[in-house]
Amino acid sequence: MLTVSPNHPNLDEQDYLEDYGRALEPEILEKLVSLWRSTGYNIGITSLGGRPKGELYIFRCLAIALANTCHGYIIVMNEVFGLDVGVYAPDVFRDLTVQGVY
Repeated sequence: MLTVSPNHPNLDEQDYLEDYGRALEPEILEKLVSLWRSTGYNIGITSLGGRPKGELYIFRCLAIALANTCHGYIIVMNEVFGLDVGVYAPDVFRDLTVQGVY
């Protein structure tokens, strides 16, 4: 499922990025918070069910395409890809080895 949601009043960008972007340098974190606040919305990609063949591949391609189009970043919120939870630039996310994606 693809959703586009306003950040406020339900999202605090600072808390969100501090939680999921623990590995980010403080300067990068502050820059991303500022940019995200000025944008005012977020795009989410979620799965509503199991893992049919090809779902992770489609999910990954869609996340990279959206992040590139919006000059954004990809936030991995759980370890479904076998990756650490974190904030990834699209080119970094593309180059990572991802489990279950062919």
